[in-house]
Amino acid sequence: MTETVPGLQEGLKGRFDFTPLAECLGLLGAALENFYLGIRDISEPGDAAERVNETLLQLSHRIVRVTFHDRDCFGFDLAGPMFPIPSLAKTGKLARVTDKSYKHYVLATELQRGLNRVMHHLREALDLLQH
Repeated sequence: MTETVPGLQEGLKGRFDFTPLAECLGLLGAALENFYLGIRDISEPGDAAERVNETLLQLSHRIVRVTFHDRDCFGFDLAGPMFPIPSLAKTGKLARVTDKSYKHYVLATELQRGLNRVMHHLREALDLLQH
């Protein structure tokens, strides 16, 4: 995601701002580094290992929802080629429509909803790592 977002931002030529997403991804990356540093000495089964496994399971639930789904957790996404962050797939269409047109505003609203969904799941992942 950290490699995808700058390209999306550049392609929109100022029509939409992914700065909050880029910042959240930076925080999440740092939190993941700290998490992995904190668990590197766990080598035996036990309570600590169970907590780590549960955190990783919950973390993967959030990240998979962002990278493989553009619906809620009960919706079914068809298999096949996918946009890197499906909830932000409207990016390409928004970049191609006339600025300030009706379609521009519709697509910008849909993209904002997709961004809100992505941010929700990433913030949940960040909360998991910070507690």
